[in-house]
Amino acid sequence: MNVREHSKGTLFINGKKLYFEEAGEGETVILLHAHSVDSRMWNAQFEALGNHYRVIRYDLRGYGKSEMPDQRRFFRHIDDLIGLMQQLHVSKAHLVGLSLGSMLAVDCLALHPEKVLSVSVAGSGLYVTEKDQWLPFTESEQSEVDSAAKEVNIASFKQEWFSGLLDSCGQHRDKIKDELWRMIENWSAWQPVYERRWPLVGPSIVKLLRDRPSDLPLLIMIGEEDSIGSRQSSEQLAALISSAETVYLPQSGHMSNMETPELFNHTIISFLHKRGNEYRK
Repeated sequence: MNVREHSKGTLFINGKKLYFEEAGEGETVILLHAHSVDSRMWNAQFEALGNHYRVIRYDLRGYGKSEMPDQRRFFRHIDDLIGLMQQLHVSKAHLVGLSLGSMLAVDCLALHPEKVLSVSVAGSGLYVTEKDQWLPFTESEQSEVDSAAKEVNIASFKQEWFSGLLDSCGQHRDKIKDELWRMIENWSAWQPVYERRWPLVGPSIVKLLRDRPSDLPLLIMIGEEDSIGSRQSSEQLAALISSAETVYLPQSGHMSNMETPELFNHTIISFLHKRGNEYRK
């Protein structure tokens, strides 16, 4: 793929500008990035998938080149995703997510199965239980914002987060640490200062997933060297959705798409190709 042929720009979605890029043609694949980084984490997948599909990647609200949220208003990433699909005239898509991006993909599978061709997740799975208590966001929480902003040392926080993220990566962590740090260094770190709770669906997602159509393809990729919590989250999703295809990625940790890109790409493309053949029968 000639990278000069891909398009990029911003879309005004739910009151905020979101940065996106797209390339290729055919069925649409949307790449959903992890927390603390941005859509650049998909460099190896953007080109590889662009040879076979129409591939879209974008910076979630509060990350990369997209606008920051309003700390006075709660939002959900899923609503932005659906808005992006509408503006780019995508009726259905294959969703590929990692960590936070996996949580978003699972939210879409639960709330909008009619928009989904398939879902592929890595580095996370079932991110909440039905018993978890999520307090509703209220504008009265704005009184906490200024004091919270003074309590967070962003530089120290980024260094600690980066160190912890590297620890969750596998044996190839050294080859990605510079690229990973560049994204974290550019990160606004808006979230630890202002977010009252994660902009996700929350505990109701468990029942929604149980009630979803049973024939929607789901691939769960688990890095064998990922953290225990992340692996357990993925395995809990696999236990909830028995029809899911689970693949363990050797020599891969939390950022498996960057650590072992050839293996990750092969796994994704093989899964999507198989789904396409089944769909065409």
